[in-house]
Amino acid sequence: MPSSVAPVLGTVGLGLLSGCVLSFTFFLVPVMLAAPSEIQPVLFKRAYAIGKVSMPTLAVATAAALGFSYATSPDPQSHYLYSAGLALAIAPFTVIFMMSTVNACHEYRPDLATCLKRWGYLNLVRGLFPLAGFVLNLIATA
Repeated sequence: MPSSVAPVLGTVGLGLLSGCVLSFTFFLVPVMLAAPSEIQPVLFKRAYAIGKVSMPTLAVATAAALGFSYATSPDPQSHYLYSAGLALAIAPFTVIFMMSTVNACHEYRPDLATCLKRWGYLNLVRGLFPLAGFVLNLIATA
């Protein structure tokens, strides 16, 4: 991969990752909250399964492109490493801050709407990491 393509792929990957993560909060959570309460855990399980497979894969691919950009740059650009870290930050954030809420949203409970709203808020925060990396790369290349 030519070194001029990798930074573009990394930056596009950050934008895509951020957009995908944030779309769960902005579009999917309202749909789940509008669904009948007995269907909400099913919708959440399916959405979480999709995100669990696709988002870490996209984060790793994005971080790899950014790491390659850093390694092949004649003058190492530290923003590539920071952005790669921000892309990968979604995984530890999920494990440390979100898993109790994720587990609570997997089954029907009287306060499920509150759990879904909390998950949406935490997911919004998680989506800001790759968004910050995206903005950092745009500023650095401008």
